[in-house]
Order: sequence, then C-alpha cells, then structure tokens
Amino acid sequence: MKFTIVMTVYKREELFLHALYTVIQQDYPDWELIVIADGPHPNIEHAVSLIQKDTYQAFWDRADLGKRISYHEYTDSPAGTVGNPLRRRGLELATGDYICFIGHDCLIDKNYLSTHKALIDNKGATCVSVVSVLYWTDWPSQVTQDKNVQAAIPEFIGRIPWSYTGKISMDIAKTGEVDLTCLCFPVIESRQVGVFSPDLDNAYDADFQSFSKLRSMLPVVFTSKPVAGHF
Repeated sequence: MKFTIVMTVYKREELFLHALYTVIQQDYPDWELIVIADGPHPNIEHAVSLIQKDTYQAFWDRADLGKRISYHEYTDSPAGTVGNPLRRRGLELATGDYICFIGHDCLIDKNYLSTHKALIDNKGATCVSVVSVLYWTDWPSQVTQDKNVQAAIPEFIGRIPWSYTGKISMDIAKTGEVDLTCLCFPVIESRQVGVFSPDLDNAYDADFQSFSKLRSMLPVVFTSKPVAGHF
C-alpha cells in the first residue's frame, strides 16, 4: 500500500522544513510527498530541489528521497478558496492508494502513516481512516517585551476530533468535526466522488464536505491515539 502526502504551502516558509522533516522520518516506507505552493515560493522550491539532487543524502541516509518528493505551484487560486484548488491538484497528481493532506503548519509523528495503515488493514476493506490530532492556535496573542509588537504564542486547544465531553469515540469521528490532518482518503474513490471539487472552492469547510462525500459510501475506521499536531 502506497500513501501520497499532499502538503499545501502558503507563505510561512519558516515552518515548511519542520513539516518536511516529520514526513521524511516516517517509519512506514512506501510514500510520496507532493508539495504544492500557492504561488511562487523560491526558497521552498530551492529546498526541494536540493533534496531531489540528493544534496542531503548523507544527512538523511535515504538515497531514494529525491524521487519521493516533488514541488508544484498553483498560481490560479482565487482569494477565498482556502487551499481547495491546491488539494484538488494534489489528488490529480497522486500515485498512491491512499492520500493524506497536511499543511506546512502540521507536524506528524513518525508512526502517522503506519497508524493509518494498521487501521485500514484491520478493516480489510476500502475505507476512510481517521486519527486524532493535537490542535494548537496562535489566538489569543501575547504582547512581547516590545509593546508595539504582537507575538503569536501557540496555545493548546485540545484534541481533534472535537469532544466537548472529554471523550473521543467513533461517533465523534463520523460527525465531520475533524481536522483535515486527521483524515486518510482512498485515492480512486476520492476522485470518483469529487473530493475538493470546484463547487467547493469558496466553501470554508471544503475538507469536511469532502469527508462527508466519502463517509456516505465507505466505512470509517478510527483511533483516539494522537499522531500529529496542527499549529
């Protein structure tokens, strides 16, 4: 089973290498990473090109790393589409059996993919896999020593899927109240039902609507164990 990870990037280049590192460290071997930037990001393109040329082969100790990672730009994404066209493009490019979507502000544990793999294998059928994610936000901000500067200090909000009772269950995982980082979609079925389709381009909850399209036709498997963080 091969996984495609689509990482969407919008500015915030300082976060990209941290997210990239967590992908490279996966303990599951069969994956590809498609990096899609919302417009030109020369620094990120350069970083990916260095990896593709095996510049860091001695550091990563992974001779095949350059073949697993590709960089793309999507320059026609209108304001308000919240990354939807980028994810649709990632789905078009994917060569894996299953696909995960993460942002440049996400850090995934080394067992992120292997956890999805175990859930899918246990089901023994095509399904949507849902894992738990620790969610942080930079609101509210704190004032730095320089009173004229507002510094965004990440604050821990809780675990997603959301549970206001403090418990996480399969029912919660099926409600749609999930972060996109929680989800792993089968590629063929995602294309068939139109995940991240153009009609969702201006929908802020395009990820949840896409999840709903799949969960209406496929079983959902779930673990409450957190294996990623979204900042």
